[in-house]
Amino acid sequence: MIVDVLALIASFITLLITFSHEKKLNSINLLSDFYLDIYKDFLVDTLPEARERLQFINNKLTGQTQLINELGKMKRKSMFFRYTKPVFYKKLKKEIDNLEQTIADNCNRISDSDDQEKFNKEITDKLTSMYDLICNSLTDNSNK
Repeated sequence: MIVDVLALIASFITLLITFSHEKKLNSINLLSDFYLDIYKDFLVDTLPEARERLQFINNKLTGQTQLINELGKMKRKSMFFRYTKPVFYKKLKKEIDNLEQTIADNCNRISDSDDQEKFNKEITDKLTSMYDLICNSLTDNSNK
């Protein structure tokens, strides 16, 4: 009789754990669809192509308009997460704003090769940070 009760309790606990795990997986799967819809084209095609256009010609930054425009579009499309994952949204918005500001600060500045190299590294680092934030936030439940 005691063994039967213990088996019943163990079965119930297993059921609760399985249900909780399945609920979490379903939530992640649903969110991953949103992430793919919102970010796939930006991360794979749009931002890398716009980044390639960002260059110095005659010591002056050119090609910044497309990258800034694409970052603005990505920020607007991220509004869904303002309500579903507000911590993530605020972090992403801040990353995009910082990147846009870095580009804007260097638009009319004439730069030597050392400044250009420093600028390119800063842009790469900020893009990498933004990519990491997006890729890591899908499974990070602390962003709710």
